Amino acid sequence: MSKHVLDRPRSASASRLKKFVEIERSGKPSTSSQALQTRARSPKAPKLAIYTRIERGAQV
Repeated sequence: MSKHVLDRPRSASASRLKKFVEIERSGKPSTSSQALQTRARSPKAPKLAIYTRIERGAQV
């Protein structure tokens, strides 16, 4: 008895293409993340430091 159509393995080209796209995308950051990295920091107080201080319960 032969296998059902859904039980047969698919062609390797789809998985190869998926792997190729993953490798290409992992090597290049997106343009939006590049823009965030090159953007100048604001002169305001760093919010992350303030928020972590609040989480630890330290006085400001």
